[in-house]
Amino acid sequence: MYYSSVVNPLSLNSTNETTVMVRLSASQLENVEWLKVEVVANELYEGNNSGMLGINGTKVGFGLVATGVEEFSPNTAPVISIIEGPMGGENYSENISISLSVTDFEGDGYAVVLRLNNSNFSVDLTDCALVSVTISNISCTVNIAQDLVPRPINRHDWRLEIISSR
Repeated sequence: MYYSSVVNPLSLNSTNETTVMVRLSASQLENVEWLKVEVVANELYEGNNSGMLGINGTKVGFGLVATGVEEFSPNTAPVISIIEGPMGGENYSENISISLSVTDFEGDGYAVVLRLNNSNFSVDLTDCALVSVTISNISCTVNIAQDLVPRPINRHDWRLEIISSR
């Protein structure tokens, strides 16, 4: 379904993080089982209020409000436990190994990916990704010389993120 009043959301020039409101009537949603919502940010500004969301904050987020929803059951994220992995503050020059256990108590499926981030770069470790519906273990080894070259890896601000979607 395309919401026609949002002509071209990628070219809008908002003066702040104002969100475009989208209203869908019940008749537009008859026989619709799911709805995909895409949030686009043209420009991000890191403000001075550390940990705060909104104008002059350092966090990015969005809200979604729905009224009149029937038979709604909230979804719970899978539980991710780190079995073994790098410790903070250590220097890794050859390999990084990590083992995770992922449990989805609802059994409705999830995706997990590991990502290396710093202030300028983001590298998805595609060999460390998993899509599953049950309890799963992920063991991943990143060979720095093979997997991250020609990336600028000689930095001190890299961090490993575990990202999950449900």
